[in-house]
Amino acid sequence: MTATARLAALALVVLLAALVWHFTPVDEAPRVDPSAVIGKPAPQDTVIAGRVTVVNFFASWCVPCRAEHPLLQRLAKRAIAVVGIAYKDKPDAIAAYLEGMGDPYTRRLADPNGEIAAAFAVTGVPDSFLIDQHGRIRYRVAGPLTETNVRELLPLAERLARAPDDSAAAAGL
Repeated sequence: MTATARLAALALVVLLAALVWHFTPVDEAPRVDPSAVIGKPAPQDTVIAGRVTVVNFFASWCVPCRAEHPLLQRLAKRAIAVVGIAYKDKPDAIAAYLEGMGDPYTRRLADPNGEIAAAFAVTGVPDSFLIDQHGRIRYRVAGPLTETNVRELLPLAERLARAPDDSAAAAGL
């Protein structure tokens, strides 16, 4: 094969790759997982009694966790309890991470072996769950929180907070 033929073949491969990349649709929808844990009780340590809570699995080494961190801070400012669960991370790394980024968490838990994550069926970080005031998992965002899924999560959290009982129907679920 001549140098010209190799260059032409390479150019064709690059062109095809560019076309595939360009025409592959980007899913802008929130990454909400209708998980098997929805409607199930959350592990007791992660529940803040009587409060609607966001449980967020994160790690200091997780780049998408850093990207979603300002959204967690905004949720905390809206008087939503946020429980942070440090997934398979070292205490000193978590302390440095929260000191540098700010600490939005009402409560922090360490999950060095992934046992709490397993109870939530977490396969990676970040992963976030909305827990109602009765301790039931109502909503999941697999992957980083985004403006879009936070806009969906906030009204649901408000409806859950107003719901008088454990009924999903009371919150429109």
